Amino acid sequence: MGGTWTWEAAARLATSVVLAWIVIPGGLGVLRVVRKDVS
Repeated sequence: MGGTWTWEAAARLATSVVLAWIVIPGGLGVLRVVRKDVS
């Protein structure tokens, strides 16, 4: 396990967490808005 692999894995994990943190609430917000517009 070299330092480069560890850094790369950490970077990928951080990117995945950030994307999920942004996309998931954003997607839920869009669904709520769409449901309000439909109803």
